[in-house]
Amino acid sequence: MDGRGEGPEGLAGSGAGGGSEATPLSGGKGAGPVVVVRREDCAVLVLNHNGEDFLAAALDSLFSQTVVPRVVVIDNASTDESRELVRERFPEAELLENTENLDFGAAYNRAIRARGESYIGILNNDVVLEPDCIERALAFLDSTPSAGAAVFTVFDMDERVEFPRERDYIIKPRFGLDLGTRVRFTSRDSPPQYMRYIWGGGSIVRRRVFDIISFDEEFGWYWEDADFGWMMVNATGLWPAAVPGAIVRHIGGASVKRRFDPREINLRDHRNSLLSFSKNATRWELLRTLPQRTYFFLKQPDKLRLWRDMRRKRREGAALRERLRSPGSSSC
Repeated sequence: MDGRGEGPEGLAGSGAGGGSEATPLSGGKGAGPVVVVRREDCAVLVLNHNGEDFLAAALDSLFSQTVVPRVVVIDNASTDESRELVRERFPEAELLENTENLDFGAAYNRAIRARGESYIGILNNDVVLEPDCIERALAFLDSTPSAGAAVFTVFDMDERVEFPRERDYIIKPRFGLDLGTRVRFTSRDSPPQYMRYIWGGGSIVRRRVFDIISFDEEFGWYWEDADFGWMMVNATGLWPAAVPGAIVRHIGGASVKRRFDPREINLRDHRNSLLSFSKNATRWELLRTLPQRTYFFLKQPDKLRLWRDMRRKRREGAALRERLRSPGSSSC
C-alpha cells in the first residue's frame, strides 16, 4: 500500500481545519502570552514514565505548534521529577497521575475513555514535533473522511529533515507479509499513504474509532499500535495514513529500553506480533505466513501458553468482526 495499492480511494492532503480559534496561550515558563490558533477539538496525550530528561522538549514542541491542541500528560507512576516539571513549566498542560505503571495500552485506554474531543493524539515523551506537524495532520483528517488516523513521519533526533524519505514503520514486513508499512515520500507535500498501522510514538486518531476498538492491554509494550491499526481497518473500514508533512524527531525507545533488556524486547515483539496476526489476519494471510510464524513461535519460551493465547485471540477477532456485521451494530 504505497498510495497506489490497497486502501480507500480519494486521499487528500490538505483542507481547512475545524473547531479552531485564536486564543491567548502561554507556553513554557518564562514565555509571554502569544496569540495562537488552538484546536479545542483535539487532545494530544503524552505518555510518560521517568522521562524527565526529554519530556520538556516534547511539551515545548507541542506548545510551539502553529495549531495548538489540548495537551495532556499521562504520568505512569514516575519516580523522577517529571510531574514537578509539568506543573512548574507547563501549567497549560493537564496532568493525569497514575499510581502504578499501567503500560501503554491500559494507560491510554483509561485516559481516552474520559475524553470528548473529536481527535485524540498519542505521543511518546521522547518525540519533538516540527512546528506545523499538528496542523498538517489535522488538515488531512478534516479533509479525508476515509482516514481513521494520521500517522506522523519520523526522523531520528539527529537527522536533518530531508526528502526523499522512506520509512518502514514495522522495521520490516512481518513474517513476509507486507502490511503496507513501507512508505516513500519525495517531499513534505507528497500524498499521504494508507497502511494497516498506526505509530504509537506519534499519531492522531478519530475519537469515534475508540468507541469500537481499544488498545489490547495484554500486549503491554510493542505491537499494540500495529494491532490497533489493523483492528481499525477490519472493524471500522477506516484506514490509517502516513502524512509526509507531519514530521517529528524521535530518540527511540527511551523509556522501554530502560525497563527491558534487548532479548526480552525481542521476545515480546515477536510474541505480540504472533497474537496480532492470530486476531487480525485472514485465513490466506495466516497460510502465507505459516513458515515464518512457526519459526518465531518455536523461539518463544512458553509455547503452550502462547498457543492457547493465539487461539483465544483468533476467537476474539472473529467475534468482533461478527458483531460489527450484525444488524444494528455501530461503525464509523
